[in-house]
Amino acid sequence: MRMLGILLDNAIEASEACSMAFINIAFITDNIKQEHRLIIENSTNQEFINIGHIFQDGVTSKGANRGIGLSNMQHILSNYEQAHIETEYSNYRFRQTLITQG
Repeated sequence: MRMLGILLDNAIEASEACSMAFINIAFITDNIKQEHRLIIENSTNQEFINIGHIFQDGVTSKGANRGIGLSNMQHILSNYEQAHIETEYSNYRFRQTLITQG
């Protein structure tokens, strides 16, 4: 639940500044692979996002004294071998997919 809150908070804040704001949420279960995917995709007004650094503590595009959510999420994920996150960015569209297996 904490990770879901972090992802949703980030998606809401990023899309608020967009004239054509959107947030898409999907939950997909693959019984054959025994895999669950939570996908949160949102609009952003940023032309470029360096997704290689967004999980570092203090990295944010939203101002000072922020940027701990994704760092906290990475710490939580480090406790679960069967879970990981995939992050994509393209054409003002930011997507994070939380994948769990088992």
